[in-house]
Amino acid sequence: MLVSFFIRGFRGVKEARLFLTRKTALLGPNGSGKTHILEGIHIASGGSPTYLQAPRKEDAFFEIGFDEEVGMKSFSLARSDEKDTYMIQNKKISGIKYKESLPYRTVFISPFDMNLLYFSPGIRRDYVDNILSRTYAQFSKVKREYEGTMRQRNALLKKIRDGEARSADLDYWDKSFAEKAEIYHLYRMRWADFVEKNTDIFSKILPEYEIVFSYTSKIESIKLEKKSESEKEVVRQYLEENRERDILTGHTHIGPHLDDFWFFITKEDTKIETSTYLSRGENKVLLFSLKQIEILFLKKHLQLSIILLFDDVFSELDGNRAESIIENFDVDQVIVSAPRMLPKSKNWDSFSCINLDPV
Repeated sequence: MLVSFFIRGFRGVKEARLFLTRKTALLGPNGSGKTHILEGIHIASGGSPTYLQAPRKEDAFFEIGFDEEVGMKSFSLARSDEKDTYMIQNKKISGIKYKESLPYRTVFISPFDMNLLYFSPGIRRDYVDNILSRTYAQFSKVKREYEGTMRQRNALLKKIRDGEARSADLDYWDKSFAEKAEIYHLYRMRWADFVEKNTDIFSKILPEYEIVFSYTSKIESIKLEKKSESEKEVVRQYLEENRERDILTGHTHIGPHLDDFWFFITKEDTKIETSTYLSRGENKVLLFSLKQIEILFLKKHLQLSIILLFDDVFSELDGNRAESIIENFDVDQVIVSAPRMLPKSKNWDSFSCINLDPV
């Protein structure tokens, strides 16, 4: 269990040390740092900041204390605008080893998550990649190498268009890009296939609708169309066949950077996007179901404890509804934030409360 958290120099929080229980509520008005503390716990636990990431212009430090059979163990992360420094028991360690050594993972729910079903595909791609980076320590490197190769290829495309390089120079980068795209794509499909196999969760929580999950991938579509077993070969052939268009536009038109996922309901043999058909409240319930699947995915692949971080829980749900939703999450520890006192009930009374003053 996560028993302590120290945060310094992150966003509006100068310094704070918290002692946590199995169920903890952070209480305080707007501006008291509740969101920053939860986000700090998430970052120190191997997660990424919220989807709309601000430039890092500060030196932040986080330390988490986790109790185990042999005693207390501390993990710390120092962040600057240049690099992240990871430590376990005050000894420096690589980011990959740090994530592999963490005895739990966090699942973060914030009011911003409500935009997942309404805003641009980039937000949904970030959501999936955030899950994968917490599940597979090597995934961040895979994504970084893919994006770096794509930038190099796109830069070369522009040079060829401007007469500064030859079309044949793309041969090396097409091969490299296809290899990187295949690896990245296979990670993404692990998550998409898992959601597809667990869509019964949506039916249980919204029984009046038939919810359909759809993951769109150009690689997958062409692979099925050509009945190919090799994602790498699909990408390589597409790049070769569409080389002139890529040169004219200066962009690569295939790869995981173009993926998206969506939800539909079927009504009279017609698919309708849930974001336009369901009410705001029903879409919230759909999102919470997706978070349940996120928890199941992490548990299946890691066999670790899960800590639920629920920011501003009552802005999206009333007291009774929030209580029932949290009970449905199969997690080992819960930390929530709220701007006021908790409702009077048996389950809410089991939360220990930390009152925060305005920053």
